[in-house]
Amino acid sequence: EITKYMLDLLGSVPDLDAFFRALLKTLAEEGESHAAGVWLINEDKQSCDFWMAHLFGEVFNDTNLGPTYFPRMAMAQFLFDYKEGWEQTIEYRSDDVRLPELVRQFNSENGLYSTLVAPLILGGKNLGWINLCVAEEPEGGSWWRIALVEAIARHAALALHKSRIYEQKRAEERRKTILEERNRLARDIHDTLAQGFGAILMQLQAAQREGTLPAQAARNIDIAVDLARTHMVEARRSVGALR
Repeated sequence: EITKYMLDLLGSVPDLDAFFRALLKTLAEEGESHAAGVWLINEDKQSCDFWMAHLFGEVFNDTNLGPTYFPRMAMAQFLFDYKEGWEQTIEYRSDDVRLPELVRQFNSENGLYSTLVAPLILGGKNLGWINLCVAEEPEGGSWWRIALVEAIARHAALALHKSRIYEQKRAEERRKTILEERNRLARDIHDTLAQGFGAILMQLQAAQREGTLPAQAARNIDIAVDLARTHMVEARRSVGALR
């Protein structure tokens, strides 16, 4: 059911942000919970940041969630540092001593019983984590919620990976377009400005060789020769820089 839902969602909501908004809403509702969130590892693999959360019926991201409403920085640091959670789903009770004090305090104030955290693993690579906060002790155990979180985490990791590949391809296409435009500009500069200055310089030097010009005119031509030579060198430097 999760696979069918995720495929339908990917087909109807191509935007990654909207996809995860719908995904977290579904996770919170199906998991009979009030909160679910996503945390992503940075591209430099040196830290983890909060990205999005479904809290008490409303979706927040890193731009509209107040700095004190949820201790996201403390949780992000904990997820990144706690290596046991990089490869397996872990359930934390609200007062679990492994959790940061700010997170335990938030859990207590909001009546949360436990938090399930699953890594977003694809091809042996961890992209981040998805979590589900449970408000009361589950009857019959947490096994079905763990299965739900892990199933969604696998599909979420795939969607995130595909989106990043698409963005990388778009960035590469933009880079190629920029390089092509630079090369075109370089050719235009070489074919017009540089050659034009070269032709002007040749004409001025020919005038200098006449030797019958008034003194003031000769000085003006000397200045024009220097200017033409200087700008021709600059045009060639511009061509090299663009290439």
